[in-house]
Amino acid sequence: MLRTYKERVSRGEARIQKNVVTEQKQVEVSVTREELVIERTNVSGGEPATGNVGEEDIVVPLSKDR
Repeated sequence: MLRTYKERVSRGEARIQKNVVTEQKQVEVSVTREELVIERTNVSGGEPATGNVGEEDIVVPLSKDR
């Protein structure tokens, strides 16, 4: 009768590491913005507004927090 057996023998080791690499890059990205345009129009049948209203455009930037 034939009897067999096996034996676990150490042959070394493998080491696995995780390295975090930080690098700085300059990339171009598309930026989108929204603008609100307010136009003055005449109201028919109402009282005209009083006060000094200029003729230049007024731009009010709008933003939101994320």
